[in-house]
Amino acid sequence: MRLIEARTAVVGRFVLYPLVCAVLAVASRSTLFDEWRTPPGLLAIFGLLGAHTVICSWILVRSANAARSEALAVLRRQRWETFTGNVASPSRCGEAIDAATDFIDALRDGAFAPLSQHPILGAVLVPAGSLGLLTLVDMLQRFR
Repeated sequence: MRLIEARTAVVGRFVLYPLVCAVLAVASRSTLFDEWRTPPGLLAIFGLLGAHTVICSWILVRSANAARSEALAVLRRQRWETFTGNVASPSRCGEAIDAATDFIDALRDGAFAPLSQHPILGAVLVPAGSLGLLTLVDMLQRFR
């Protein structure tokens, strides 16, 4: 589980890069810089890029959470078997299983991060905020 947490933390940072590039490409087409028009096909490409990035991030999180759930289910099953089975020292086994379960429950980095710290949220909000600000600047420039 620690491996999943560490690897998804690294991968999660890369979620922002394609969307930042897309925002820069959209910003370069702004009337603030030149009178370029943005064709619908280009808008569709930017939309597909954003959707692809968000969907891949969601799949990563879902897979990590499925692995976590499976690991916790195995540990809980082993804990139950220590109480009902013939184990030489059930208290030591039970304590080790409880410690592993607590460790897995306490993971809060990478794909296991809370939603407020999640890369998907940043990947969606950063470009949306940038485009909103760019639209506002364009509108103010038109009223001059």
